[in-house]
Amino acid sequence: MSPDEAIDGILELSAEAHAKRRGAAKDSPTFHKLTGAVLAYGAALDLLTKLRKECNGSKEVQEPGWLSIIPLSLQVHKHHA
Repeated sequence: MSPDEAIDGILELSAEAHAKRRGAAKDSPTFHKLTGAVLAYGAALDLLTKLRKECNGSKEVQEPGWLSIIPLSLQVHKHHA
């Protein structure tokens, strides 16, 4: 499986988790489980896109375009010192 195929697969899983999360009762165990899944998918996507850029010789790491599909409330922002 190529990095692009892995990224596409994780994007599909993330989209599915988002859709199920929207249908879950807020603060229910299912809602929290899906929130955790979405965060984990986001972390995996972040890692895979950085690794892909590094393997392709790109020295500049930019915000990935898929980040826009993750609600701001779920995004983990890094603060630079």
